[in-house]
Amino acid sequence: MEVKLICDIRENFPKNMLDNTLNFTDHPPIENILEIKSMVEKCGYTCSVFGGIPELIDANNKGLKFDDCITLNLTDGLEMDCGRAQAPILLEMMGALYSGANPFQAALIDNKYYMKLAVKDMNILVPKSFLIHPNDVITENQILKIGFPAIIKPNTKGSSIGITQKNICYDLNYTYTLISNMKKQFGEILIEQFIPGYEITNFIIGNTKKYYINIPVVEEFHGNMIHNNEVMAIEDKAYRTRTFHLCEDILGKNTANKIKKTSQKIKESLKVNDILRIDYRITESGHIYFLEANTVPRICSKNEAGFICKSLSKSYDFFILCLLNSVLDRYK
Repeated sequence: MEVKLICDIRENFPKNMLDNTLNFTDHPPIENILEIKSMVEKCGYTCSVFGGIPELIDANNKGLKFDDCITLNLTDGLEMDCGRAQAPILLEMMGALYSGANPFQAALIDNKYYMKLAVKDMNILVPKSFLIHPNDVITENQILKIGFPAIIKPNTKGSSIGITQKNICYDLNYTYTLISNMKKQFGEILIEQFIPGYEITNFIIGNTKKYYINIPVVEEFHGNMIHNNEVMAIEDKAYRTRTFHLCEDILGKNTANKIKKTSQKIKESLKVNDILRIDYRITESGHIYFLEANTVPRICSKNEAGFICKSLSKSYDFFILCLLNSVLDRYK
């Protein structure tokens, strides 16, 4: 069976430069896609890079079908709100066997505010927050209900796009200024209670009753593991300044198991297919706060995926094989 990679690569989008030295966007570079292609082939499959949203639209217009193949959905979609729902919609129209979230799951999880509402209904802690539309006028009382410090972020962007240390607010004047600037750049934004503590990322691969990977990782950055006044910013991801640790090594097995169970609860409650990455903040007193999730997390030997394989004494293709097996389990 052939595996087709569905991907929109960074080099095909306008440059988003950091310090005039590095091009970083929400999309994977071509070298990352070729690395995944190589890993799929090591798993024993024929693999090809199909393309992204423009190619899927063209294929739908031509009435093409993906017969006897698996499609790995790796794209964040084109530059618009709920971009991660685009590929699942098109793949459904083509009758494809594809990895990851379906259109509804992708659209919900891509929206940080509404995803928090869904998670809160599961009796899981979430930071206080409210959604700001471009034409909304925000009152002082609304901001004070969130309290300080607060963080302002784009509502539907991933990979820490639009987030730097300057997104943390400590007073009203700065908050109003940042809200105005962020609305101009991103349109829909979120103001949220800032939660001090450990930054945790949890990759979970598999489906109900059969999970291949469910491993929370502590993210160390700026030389700290406890982040009382700092946020993981776009620079930390772009320049790979983070250091990864197994959660159980830092916070103990009991806390690690609580995080795993929380991630499993979220994934199963929303019936998210195959793969999900969930970000948390864990306070020093042990409270677990859901921050956001990603249905198309970046799979790279240099990020958490590679670290997880190394921690399991596995080669990097193990991560890809787990994802492929999860898709095959579901379609059988």
